[in-house]
Amino acid sequence: MLARSLEWRYKPPEEIPTGEVIVLLGGGTEPKAFPRSGVEVNGAGDRVIYAAQLFKEGKAPLILLSGGEITWMNDGSTTPAEDMAEILISMDIPQDALIVENRSRNTYENALYAKEILDERGISKILLVTSAMHMPRSVSLFEAQGLEITPLPVDYSVVEDASAEDQNGVLVTKILNIIPNASNLALTTNALKEYLGSFIYRLQGWL
Repeated sequence: MLARSLEWRYKPPEEIPTGEVIVLLGGGTEPKAFPRSGVEVNGAGDRVIYAAQLFKEGKAPLILLSGGEITWMNDGSTTPAEDMAEILISMDIPQDALIVENRSRNTYENALYAKEILDERGISKILLVTSAMHMPRSVSLFEAQGLEITPLPVDYSVVEDASAEDQNGVLVTKILNIIPNASNLALTTNALKEYLGSFIYRLQGWL
């Protein structure tokens, strides 16, 4: 329920509108570091794949990649924005369609620095791609910068129960859901992080 309260706040539109740019937030990649042979996607890698899909469908002519170095999270050799660019280029996205914003260290700075770049290009209508749980905070921050947002969330953790009409399935699901497990602990941690992040950002005056 905690995760759903965030993830289901924005759902993919039935018909995706066009925009001036796709803004892709970092967090879906892991940098090249031994023994990895190259940049890899992680559990949130749906973001990168979806952005490529949107571009190939002609939903926007540009992709702005937002994500700078967070020292304690990586080895400092590359930034998430640069890593995303490498993967997108390998997926046949033209390099000249990519705008790399590699200064931001948090979601507030994602919005702030993206706004600076987009203002220079006269762009205000964006398709925002990030994980569903991260979308509410992201939308608030980008809207605070005066941008027109179409939220396009991916990477849902909570989906409709396929056994919803099966009474036995519902009973089994309810029993399993009350048994503690590591996956639910991680999900709860991530959801609480989002709520705490929004609270801190409001204290900072960013929301």
